[in-house]
Amino acid sequence: WPAGATMKIEDKDRVLGSQHDGVSADMDLAWDASNLYVFAHVKDDTPMQNAYDNDVIWNGDALELFVGPQYLKDPGTLKVTDSQIILSAKGTYYWYNEKATQPEIQLATKLDTDGQGYTVEAAIPMSGLNISDAANGRQLRFDIGFDNGVGTQRVAQYLWNGTDKNSSSRDKWGMATLVDKT
Repeated sequence: WPAGATMKIEDKDRVLGSQHDGVSADMDLAWDASNLYVFAHVKDDTPMQNAYDNDVIWNGDALELFVGPQYLKDPGTLKVTDSQIILSAKGTYYWYNEKATQPEIQLATKLDTDGQGYTVEAAIPMSGLNISDAANGRQLRFDIGFDNGVGTQRVAQYLWNGTDKNSSSRDKWGMATLVDKT
């Protein structure tokens, strides 16, 4: 991974659900012209619990990404070019926001040897994110977080910048800038 700050998302970033001691995530991002890369290590004493597929995989252990490549100054409802992606801890994914086809994501997940967390690595195609001009200095509306599942339901949601309304409103998404660290 290139040099850069790791994002720590923890209980102070919980936007939905109840507190669960010790649940947090360290996330790293990188990019090239073809992909947005995500590496996340989630600490969770009930790791990789996600009983769902397709459009309900948010209801268990998963990462959530929100990317808006256009209309950077426009808040409100999601734009047609915006993407919400859920990466399940069990190794499946789902693109929301009227994606007629599900662009392929290279995704790997792994349970920690101590059973107290898991790792997610993903390569998300820039083309699926509606980004054809990935370059140093390119800005995006952006948010990232994770869902904590216990049994067969999500019990908490944590986000870097937004709220539990991210899937219908980009008002609280943050801004990300692609930076060349080579």
